[in-house]
Amino acid sequence: MRKIVKILGLTALILGIPTLAILIPKQDDSSAVASETQSATQQVKNTIPTFQLLNHKTGKVSEISQSDYVKGVVAAEMPISFEPEALKAQAVAAHTYALRRYYQQRKTPSPDLKGAQLSTDPSICQAFVSQEELKQRWGDAYETNWNKISQAVDEVIEQIITYDNQPIVAAYHSLSGGTTEAAKSVWGQDVPYLQPVDSSTDAQQPNYENTVMIEEKKVKQTLKEHLKAEMPEDPNHWFSILSKTSSGSVDKVKVGNVETTGLEIRSIFGLKSSNFEISYQDGVFHFTTKGHGHGVGMSQYGANELAKQGKTWQDIINHYYSNVSLININDLPLENT
Repeated sequence: MRKIVKILGLTALILGIPTLAILIPKQDDSSAVASETQSATQQVKNTIPTFQLLNHKTGKVSEISQSDYVKGVVAAEMPISFEPEALKAQAVAAHTYALRRYYQQRKTPSPDLKGAQLSTDPSICQAFVSQEELKQRWGDAYETNWNKISQAVDEVIEQIITYDNQPIVAAYHSLSGGTTEAAKSVWGQDVPYLQPVDSSTDAQQPNYENTVMIEEKKVKQTLKEHLKAEMPEDPNHWFSILSKTSSGSVDKVKVGNVETTGLEIRSIFGLKSSNFEISYQDGVFHFTTKGHGHGVGMSQYGANELAKQGKTWQDIINHYYSNVSLININDLPLENT
């Protein structure tokens, strides 16, 4: 099913930016993946009783158990209607991400987190919703829904995904374009366990394809503002896709006299993904995307389809993350601090 969204002004653009686009830190971040994947130097028991969580809306830091944090993330990041095995896979990925973040912050604290290791701000961490917010959201279905999430999380709370004895960058996204993306294609760093894998059932989802329509005048204004691009007279020649990733997303694109990336075009026009095609007709540009999110790691809708097929949460994890290990948190090797 194709969903058509007509946009006449930049302020009305639907951003569709995934909550986990920052799982791989920026290249100049002191916690970049390249500097974080060192082998563990000491085997110790996991003794983290709680996380410190910054509420980005109130600015307050509160203490929360690992279990309650993961439940709040799963409730925020995955539809409650999804299969239990998919919810479990999401819980393990979310917990793994949180632990990795915890160790990063213990090593190099960020002043912006005010002493916390995690934030409720989805632009820098994972999305999170409190039980009070869920009671308002779910109403009479709260108890049933909370029990479903609690049962899934409680079953896997001690399980962590590792590579080279370290918690992985457990990236995930809503919906791929049919094949997940390599981390290198999106964040510029090769991560051995974040490689393209088949997720072809994503194409069966009703929200798989999306079209954003933007008037020619607004497109020209936006390109000039963000890229300083000079456009030819014929709008049909404004965009030229130069290359794509092996998974089908736009890699390089020529915009007027400027060469840029598909990721940049996605960002400035608020597209759901960088797997897109561009067409022009009657003064309007049509940006048609496949999938939703950065496309790296686990596809949430793909995970749900695998669960429907009878796959376990372990099967799902091992499908989307290449050559990883699942271990008990109590056996997790930690670095000296």
